Amino acid sequence: MNLFKKSIAFLTALSFMPSPKVAAEELHYGIRIGGANSFMILPRLQEINKELQNSVSDQSQGQAKLECGKWNPWFAAALYMEYAFNDHIGLGMEVLYSRFDCLMEHQNLSETEKCNISTLKCTHTIGLPVLFTWYWTALICPDFKKNYFLGRLFVGLHSFYLVKCDIKREMMVNGEKTSRPILFNGEEFVTTDSFVDEPFNEGEKRLKYGFIYGTSLEFPSGLLLEIKGMAPYNFCNVESKKNRPNVHAFHLSVGYNFAKLYA
Repeated sequence: MNLFKKSIAFLTALSFMPSPKVAAEELHYGIRIGGANSFMILPRLQEINKELQNSVSDQSQGQAKLECGKWNPWFAAALYMEYAFNDHIGLGMEVLYSRFDCLMEHQNLSETEKCNISTLKCTHTIGLPVLFTWYWTALICPDFKKNYFLGRLFVGLHSFYLVKCDIKREMMVNGEKTSRPILFNGEEFVTTDSFVDEPFNEGEKRLKYGFIYGTSLEFPSGLLLEIKGMAPYNFCNVESKKNRPNVHAFHLSVGYNFAKLYA
């Protein structure tokens, strides 16, 4: 966290450095770092909850529910390089670190107990996105003769490798943490004190790909702000399209174009 704060302060200081203009120079390269959030969407969540409720009702008078958490903050970082063919289009590439999180929350209510099981699965990845970029600022200021920001819209292919997977599970009974195993829908859950390594299955596909898209603004000093999203294809290796979870990630980053130092 201290490193992140120092990086923000450094990039802010660079933003006040004078520069003659922001045009679509041929070569851009630099660094980006920022906050990230990722989550999973189950396409059949309502049906799954109905099935869970029916299975629990057959055994007791309790209630069961499954939810997917949407707020899983982390950080992301990238080294990037971009070549501008002209003032309108360019092609870029990144070395991108990102983490994809899946938060599952199980709830089981009975006459005597209220059990909550929270499981967070975090997958660390290194990717090489290829980005096709449109410099839309050229429509506003075609000759780039003024001190102006450079606006980008980009879309591309995100190929990445699953480096490491961690899992953390917290369980509560009647509002208090517990370490005893809990049986939910025929599966036994055990709490973890912190993140523990989750080995990949033998033969599991660890080289993935998906779409990446977003926009950024680069200021005359070289400071830039970026918002981007990622949508991996079949991240969870589920063959059935009907049951396949959708994983999404969004980044809000600041960065600096080091080519400005030599312009």
